[in-house]
Parts: sequence; C-alpha cells; structure tokens
Amino acid sequence: MYAAMADREDCVELLVKKGASPNIQDGNGQTAVHLAAVSGSHRCLRTLISKNPDLRVRDIDGRTPLHLATSHSSSKCVSTILRKLKSHELNDTDNEKMTALHWSAYNNTTENIKVLMKAGADIAVTDMDGKTALHWTANNQDPSSARVLCELAPLAVNLKDIEGRTALHLAVVVGNRPVAETLMSGVGTARCDLSAADMEFRTALHWAAVLGNSEMVALLLERGASAHAQDSVGATPLHYAVSYQLSGEEMSLFSLSSISQAQNNHVVRNSETV
Repeated sequence: MYAAMADREDCVELLVKKGASPNIQDGNGQTAVHLAAVSGSHRCLRTLISKNPDLRVRDIDGRTPLHLATSHSSSKCVSTILRKLKSHELNDTDNEKMTALHWSAYNNTTENIKVLMKAGADIAVTDMDGKTALHWTANNQDPSSARVLCELAPLAVNLKDIEGRTALHLAVVVGNRPVAETLMSGVGTARCDLSAADMEFRTALHWAAVLGNSEMVALLLERGASAHAQDSVGATPLHYAVSYQLSGEEMSLFSLSSISQAQNNHVVRNSETV
C-alpha cells in the first residue's frame, strides 16, 4: 500500500509478483488501488489493475477507487479505471449517494467530467439531497465544471434537488456570480428557466432579494427574471427588496423590469387579438 501511495511502480510490481493481494483493505477500508487512485499514481494504478483487482471495493465512506481518482485535475487515473469498468458501474454511489461525476463537479476537475460523460455517466443521478453533479458546481468560483456540464448535458440546468432548487438557485444563495452567469448564458443548448420555483415557490430572484444580494438581483433582472412571481406566502421579489432595503439603484432596476415586462405582455396580447 505504501508503495502505491509513493508512486513506486517498481515496488508495486515486485510485491504483486511475490503474491501480495491488491484487494487487502486497511483500517479505512481502502485497498492499494484506492491509495494509488487518491495519490494520482497512475503508473502504479495501471500495474495493480493489470492483476484484475476488485475495482468496486468500497472504503468506510462507501467510495470506490473511481470516486477517489476524481480529485486530480489529470484524467489519467479515471481513464485507467474506466477501461476495466462496465457502463452501469460508472454510476456507483458512496454513502452520501454521490457518484464519481458528483465528485468531479465538487472537485472542479473538468477533464474527469469529460471522460466520465463520454463513457456514459448519468447526470440525472442524484445524491442524498437530490442534487445532481451540476448542483455541486454552485460552490466553485471557477465556473469551468458548470460550463462543461451545460455543454454535455444541457437539460441538467433545470433539474431540481429535494427542496425544488435548481443549480441557479444554489449559485444565487451562495452568491456565486461566475457560476450563475454561466448557467444563464445559454451554453450549448442549455436554456435556464429563470421562473423555476422551489418548494416555497421562490425563484432565484426571490432568494437574491431575500438575502439582500443587490449584485445578484441586478444580474437576474438584466437577464429577464420576473419581479412579480409570487412565493408560497404571496410575496414577490419586489416585496423582499423593499423589506430588506436594497439600494435605490436596484429598486430602479425593479421598476425598469416591471415596465419592460408590462410592455412585453401588451405586445403579446395585441398579437393574439390580430
């Protein structure tokens, strides 16, 4: 195991030839394959895998070597493991119901996302909180993973977690402008639904106003989010903006948005009567 962690391919090969089993688990439930994967030792990993170890052995967190391999920006370890897995095994989940794709998004390792998606990883698989891999990109200041997932799985942009929130909701809640902009930018064929509401019937704009995030409020209004959608208590984003005393500049954006939406509604009604 230490040889695998130290990336000593020569030692690993010698030990395997002497009969050392790559399936023996340590106190954390990890095998030499786990340790090679988490250490990014792709040469040792290749040697171990050539002996046909069980690649679905789980550690105490329920994670396989594939889960652990996603922490590295290089996709060499992930690619090496994938060559020996069947397509349905790509979506194996850990104790938190997270797949390797979830962890790639969490770690913001875009090359691993590309390799996994090409191999058939399912973006619709959700973790214990109902989150997809795209939801997990909301915490990354670098929006690369969000962009790649939107390109490769455009429908994921409107998938909801168990609270009814999309990835945009989560990006807004944590104040992540780069990811929010990416989700709304129409990457590939992704079309972000700004009217998507959670279990409290709150849109992303509701949350931006509730949290007093004037920058996010301005961004959402500029992209066409409705200031008049009502949540479960009948409150609109405008109500919350007033309650949380957003600046005069943001309040003026609400006014401009209301005028624009009213004009659009007028045009639609006129076209329907023609």
